[in-house]
Amino acid sequence: DVGVLEALLPVSVKLQYDPSPNVRVALATAAGDLLTLLVGLESLCEISPPSTGDLVSDVSENVKSNKKHVDNTLIPLLQKLLHDTEPEVTSAALRAVTNASRGNVREIRARQNSRAPDDDTLSLSSFQSHTSLEKKDP
Repeated sequence: DVGVLEALLPVSVKLQYDPSPNVRVALATAAGDLLTLLVGLESLCEISPPSTGDLVSDVSENVKSNKKHVDNTLIPLLQKLLHDTEPEVTSAALRAVTNASRGNVREIRARQNSRAPDDDTLSLSSFQSHTSLEKKDP
């Protein structure tokens, strides 16, 4: 039984040698999107792990498998594309890596902030105390 990643990634690795820069640009973009997705899934599982026994085992195995693909295929592929001779390919690879980093950081922060207590009242009281200090005459 071959999974989607097992079928797609070997073809993707071959595409890094395609003579067309447009193909390599598209590859860099797709690899970045896939990297964002896989690392985001891993982060999501760390933040809010599943609670059912069998589901935990299945998700844990998928995360390990995905991490293997990220470490062994996607990151080396994007590193190779970052050193491509065509500036458009290099730019696309850099944009893909940057977007993957930003996407995961935003996702993690959003999830953590949604679990944090609402601190708007603290912010408002702090703001009011600062403004009242500014209004006082010496």
